[in-house]
Amino acid sequence: MIAKTKYQHGGQAGRQSRHRRGTMKILLLLFALAFAASCQKSRSENEMALLALLAASSSQSCGNLNPTVHGTSDAPQECARIAFFEGSMDGSSDYELWRTDGTDEGTYLVKNINTSGSSSPSHFIELNGIVYFLAEDSTGERELWKTNGTESGTEMVTRSNPSGNSGIESMVVLNDQLIFRANHATEGSEIWISDGTASGTNMIKNINPSSSSAPSSLTVMGNRVFFKANDGTNGAELWSTDGTESSTVRIGDVVYEISSG
Repeated sequence: MIAKTKYQHGGQAGRQSRHRRGTMKILLLLFALAFAASCQKSRSENEMALLALLAASSSQSCGNLNPTVHGTSDAPQECARIAFFEGSMDGSSDYELWRTDGTDEGTYLVKNINTSGSSSPSHFIELNGIVYFLAEDSTGERELWKTNGTESGTEMVTRSNPSGNSGIESMVVLNDQLIFRANHATEGSEIWISDGTASGTNMIKNINPSSSSAPSSLTVMGNRVFFKANDGTNGAELWSTDGTESSTVRIGDVVYEISSG
């Protein structure tokens, strides 16, 4: 299984053309595979790390996604399927955010997020025409980013942990918001929510006040997210949330310990 695609973009016109022709067959194959994968309910970790799909039909609005190619104004009025992936400039080891619409001219670097190394974008997820992902900037910290497919529209959402790595994992979409696990500067690893803005990105509940609840296995069912968490008293149990603190509750004991007295 392919986990990473190195798209080489040369500096000279001749070398650039050769590189682009040599990689386009791979890119078109990836795009075809991505198109087919969008019809499935789940994708593997490697597939998600490779690309994210804006799986919108031709009857849906493009929202905030700008599929304009190289600054031209003839962008389609309907959403095209666009794949985002990590690619390499000039065959170097630095991997950044790239996009493709399945054509040569529509395949290019979106933004050089980490000017001192690789941003290694991954964990792509689409919400309302915006693609959210994790990336590492020049500070060395891996944070939540978003893009509308343009350089100016690619930016960090916020730092949930200003004093270190945010440790974001297990992102899911619930009612037009992102739910995920993230590190807090003082409260440890807890359940978080984001509407895509800095002010709208907050910890939902401090489930384990004495340490980290380490929420995992986030699964959306109806209008709630179910997950495993440890409140420090009952051990790792099943919890659920609708995105509010008051409605983030433990479902009950899943594993009972039997002791003889």
